[in-house]
Formats: sequence, C-alpha cells, structure tokens
Amino acid sequence: MIKEKIKKIIGKKLYSFLSKKFKPVKTEYYSAEEVNKKISHFKIKRVAILIDEPVDFNLFKNLKFEGIVGFFSFNLDIIGNKIGNFEIMPLLPNSNMDTDGWLVSTRNELTSFALNRYLLEHKKENQIIIQHIKHPDGTKYYSYADFFSNEQKTIIHVNNYLRRLYATPFPMDIRLTLRDCEGKIIDTRQTIIPPDSLKIISSDDFPVKNFVGYLELEFEITKKISPFLHYMVDYISPDFISSNHQSGLGLHPANSSFTRGYIPTREDESLVVCLFQRNYEKPIRVSAV
Repeated sequence: MIKEKIKKIIGKKLYSFLSKKFKPVKTEYYSAEEVNKKISHFKIKRVAILIDEPVDFNLFKNLKFEGIVGFFSFNLDIIGNKIGNFEIMPLLPNSNMDTDGWLVSTRNELTSFALNRYLLEHKKENQIIIQHIKHPDGTKYYSYADFFSNEQKTIIHVNNYLRRLYATPFPMDIRLTLRDCEGKIIDTRQTIIPPDSLKIISSDDFPVKNFVGYLELEFEITKKISPFLHYMVDYISPDFISSNHQSGLGLHPANSSFTRGYIPTREDESLVVCLFQRNYEKPIRVSAV
C-alpha cells in the first residue's frame, strides 16, 4: 500500500518535471514601440535582420527603419527561403552589408554571440545590435560613468569576464551613450570585447571638448548571469590622477546607503557629490550623514 502511494507520488512529480522541461515556450517579442525607441536612440536607418528559422514578415512591418538590407542566417537549412520579397542569405566572410545595425530575431541563445564574433572579426563592431526577442533566461544591464573631456581626461577599462565566470567564451557587445549633464544625447556607439579581454574607452575617442557629462554602458545577452560589469575609470589631469571602481551591479535601489567621498577639512577645499536618477517613479530624496 505504501509502495503504491510512493510510486504515484514519484510518478506525478516526474510528470510535472518533464512537462515543465519540455513544454513549448511561447516566443515573446519586444513591442514595435520598444524597438523603435532603440532605432531612434542609436540612429539606425538601414537594418539587417538575423534569424534562424522562417518567420512572418508582418513581425517587422511596424518597425521604423528607412530600409531593410536583407534577412541573414547561420542556419544553412533555411538559406534560399523567402521572407516577403527577401531571400534569406548566409553570413559569409565576403558578405558586404551596408547596414547601420542588426535586429536579432532568433530564439537560439548562441546566435547573438555568433553575430558578435562575426562583426568583431570583420571589423564591423559599429553596427548596432538590437534584440527582437525577450529571452526568459537572458540578462539586461545598465550603468553609467561620470565623463570629462577637457584638461581632465576619462579612460574607462571594461573587462569581458564571461568565459572566466560563466564558461561563455564569446565576445560581448556593449552599447554606449554619451550625454551631457541635462541628459541630452551627444553620441551613441557600440563596442565588442573579445573573451578574456579588456577594452579601453577614452574621452579622446569622442568628438567633444571642454565637456562634462556621463557615459551610459548597457548590454543584453541571452544567457542568465548576474547583472554585473567589471570596469574601472581613470580620471587624469596635469595635476592629479584618480581611479574609480564603478558600481558594477548597476544602479542603487531605493534606501541605499553608500559612501561617495571624504569631507575635506581644509577651508580651501570642497566636495561635490553628483547623484543620478534613471527611470525612477518618484524623486530622489537624499540625506547626508
């Protein structure tokens, strides 16, 4: 009697586990409004679309590109098929796409990493990558760094640690947005960092002078990881050098306590603390202790 009950319990649990394991996952796309916002932000006019299976062309009709360069795939089984008036093309070393960016519309979590490697190896990392599908096991990250370009220079060291921590030996794509202190966008671009490598971003790389603002860094990958980015920022002037380890876990949540400087005791010195707000529903209220 007891054995029969145990068998039924085990059977139910096994069925429940297998049902969850092999249950078809519904594909959830970013809305046209969300994608169009990124198109406008990064000034993408012409786009190439990356897929790994045939899809309905209507998925792309409400996206505000000036033109679609074509549909491309690493999956040889669908090469030559048609989507709308476009024939699906392979991504080859000699493929010369005149595109501002890529819309990655694939459920395969490795396809995005393969595109990163392709763009890096062919010196096309400036082609902005936008994800079209929401990956339930993916990770989105955002943070920023104070940015100066005058007598004081800014040098940012960003580390691709994915292989070391997550056994993911692929290049990492990071989108950059330079803003002034009022939030106005000054420049947008993308960098792709090889695995186990460091990328240096310098204020000399941007077309600004006598500038004070901040640089946003963000990525979206199809793998579940801790939303963290390891990077250091050096501020160099003729008289001083300082090095700042950024808040790698992104923005601080509400009611956070943290140190932002030491109060000087000399009368001729002062401390200025800058606080940043992004997408908070209520105003920041600050108390200093």
